[in-house]
This record gives sequence, structure tokens and C-alpha cells, in this order.
Amino acid sequence: MSRISINFTTDLAERFEALKAVFSEHLHDNSGEILPHILVSDYLRRAQQCKNEQWVARFFAALETNFSGDYDDELSELLSVSVLEHIDPLNASDRELIQFLGMRMREEHRRIFGI
Repeated sequence: MSRISINFTTDLAERFEALKAVFSEHLHDNSGEILPHILVSDYLRRAQQCKNEQWVARFFAALETNFSGDYDDELSELLSVSVLEHIDPLNASDRELIQFLGMRMREEHRRIFGI
């Protein structure tokens, strides 16, 4: 992945205290290398575990800000594959996360799942 995705994932860990340990563990597990798709999926799992905490809404707002919906946009592709495709609308726990999606991400989520 490019520097854009690496900077984005690093910035998220710097902005959200709850993601710092996830980021550190990822670096440890991957010999110091940042694998953006895996890391963003790990961030999503952390948000799922903490969905009642205030930072989660801000986290999803940050994702929405960086999601253009353009398939040629690296960050939109990263977020679509590593976040939206992992929020299963048939899973009750995942459905609770849909409320945090912004307009563009919610529209893409509906398109992915055909709803």
C-alpha cells in the first residue's frame, strides 16, 4: 500500500487512544510493517467491542471524512473492503454499528449488501 494508507492508519491510532494498543500489537505481529487492510479491520473490531464509548462516533466520522466513494480512491477502497464489507446487516451486533456510518459510507454499505 502507499504512503497515503499508511499515514491514514497511523493518524487514526494517534487520534484515538483506544486504537493505540491495536496499532502497537499490529506492528509487533508484523515485524514493524503496517498492513493497512488488516490494521483497519483490527480497528473496526476494537470499535465493535467499544460501540457504547464516545470515541466510536468520532472514529466513524473520521472514516466518513476520508471516504469519497470513488473506486479509484485508495482510502475509499481501503474503507470499503476493511470496514463496510465487515459490517454484516444480518448480524445484530454489527447492525448497531450502521448508525455510526455517514451518508456516503452508508450508501456504499447498502450497495455492497444489496439493501
